[in-house]
Amino acid sequence: MNYGDNKLDVAVREHEREFISKLLDDDFCMTASVGYTEGDRVRITSGALVGLESQIKKINKHGRTAIIEAPLLGETRKITLMLEVFKKM
Repeated sequence: MNYGDNKLDVAVREHEREFISKLLDDDFCMTASVGYTEGDRVRITSGALVGLESQIKKINKHGRTAIIEAPLLGETRKITLMLEVFKKM
């Protein structure tokens, strides 16, 4: 969907806007996430990925990143976010 004279302007759907809002803090910044492993699952304790554990598709512990799939601009897109994972004691 485009609007206006500038074809680079794109209307964002409401559910996409809500998803983006979940990733941002009060200063509209995306903060790094911190979590721990529990068996083969990851529990996020702080950061942008809190509550989005089910959308994590891949974790790179050495690179400290997580890839999630998210609905953006009418398509499912892969997004890489910072994630520090610790082993639960």
